[in-house]
Amino acid sequence: MGRKLLHFGPRNCEVCGSSIRTRLDSGYGFPVLEELQVVGGLKRRKDLCPICHSGSRERLIWLYLNSKHSAFTTLGAALTVAHFAPEKGLSIQLKNLFGQGYTAYDLAPHRYRHMNDVEPQNLEGLTLSDNSVDLLVANHIMEHVYDLPKALSEVRRVLKQGTGLAIMQVPIALKLDEHRDGGQAMDGTRRIALFGQDDHVRLFTQQSYVDALTTAGFSVETFDAFQDNAEAATRWEIDPFETLLLIRDPA
Repeated sequence: MGRKLLHFGPRNCEVCGSSIRTRLDSGYGFPVLEELQVVGGLKRRKDLCPICHSGSRERLIWLYLNSKHSAFTTLGAALTVAHFAPEKGLSIQLKNLFGQGYTAYDLAPHRYRHMNDVEPQNLEGLTLSDNSVDLLVANHIMEHVYDLPKALSEVRRVLKQGTGLAIMQVPIALKLDEHRDGGQAMDGTRRIALFGQDDHVRLFTQQSYVDALTTAGFSVETFDAFQDNAEAATRWEIDPFETLLLIRDPA
């Protein structure tokens, strides 16, 4: 409530609905992120909501879910939603919408001050049942996991075949020719220099990430907010360089 009073203004956060005066800057500014134009890592002016901390990535996801996903357009369909590394704004809205069908997970649940019910899970060894999740959200995790094929295999195992949707955005280097990997054996300083963060072990190109997903057995579609509805994408201040990957198990 204090933040809402402090930042109250004429603008609106599309994710949490708060009335705000302006957004806050986002990004880390590490040289490799800027040099390689890493979408999801670049510094952006006036990007984050000061109340729920959602940025362009969360707005892109929320725009897609509200305008395109069948569970939202049919007003409250009962779904099982698994949200890994739950972003504050998205977690609040998804939990409000899906209630007991929503569960938040993280490798280190104690990190979340805005939630006291985050359950421990490791994407490289999930305890969730096969074919049990309708919507799986796990953003900016696959650049952290040591065993990428294992993590993707686990996601595919728990995602409902045919109807389930996974949203798993990662940092994408627009000016990188080849996928970078191998950070598992590096120290934090070297990881920052090569991957842009001290706990990242790889850096994707758009094609290398899509290739990893299709090799794991997923089908991948791309949602471009500006091609779909340029007026809405502009109004929501979506990052024009980020597209949303819609990941499904077609089996």
